[in-house]
Amino acid sequence: MNIHIFWIWLALGLMFLTVEYFAKGLVFLWAGISALVVGLVAWRGVVDSGIGQSFLFAILSIGSVIAWRHRNVVPRDLPARTLPVARNDSYKGRIFTLDTPIKNGIGDLRIDDVRWRLSGPDLSKGSRICVLNSDGGTLNVNEFVESSFILRY
Repeated sequence: MNIHIFWIWLALGLMFLTVEYFAKGLVFLWAGISALVVGLVAWRGVVDSGIGQSFLFAILSIGSVIAWRHRNVVPRDLPARTLPVARNDSYKGRIFTLDTPIKNGIGDLRIDDVRWRLSGPDLSKGSRICVLNSDGGTLNVNEFVESSFILRY
C-alpha cells in the first residue's frame, strides 16, 4: 500500500487544527499550520526524507510558538511603568462623555479597551469632560464648557 507522505502531514495538520478548535490554547494552531506547510513542501517534493520533514515540522512549530509568545514583549531596557504613563498623557486635552457619574470627586470612564479612574468635580452621567492631566492611573478632569465665541462651520 503506497500512501503518499504529504497526505499524512495534511491529515496531521487538520487534526491539530481540530484539537485547537476545542482546546483554544493557540499552541495546536501553530503545530497544525506547520504540519500543513510540511505537507505542501512534501507534495512539491522539496524535502523527500521523513527525517527532513520531521525536522522541518519541529523547527516551524517551535519557532512559530516562540515568535507568537514574544510578539508583544516590552523591551528590557524600558521600564514597564513608562508605557501606561505615556498612554495617559496622550489623553490630555481630549473630550469625553461620562458613561457613569463622578461622585465625591471620584469616577471612572471606559476609553477604548480600558476603564480609567477619574478625579474631578461631581458631574452627572452624560456630562462632557476634558482631561486636564494624569496622575499615575488617574485622569484629572474638569467639566467641558464650550465657549460661545467658537465658530462652527
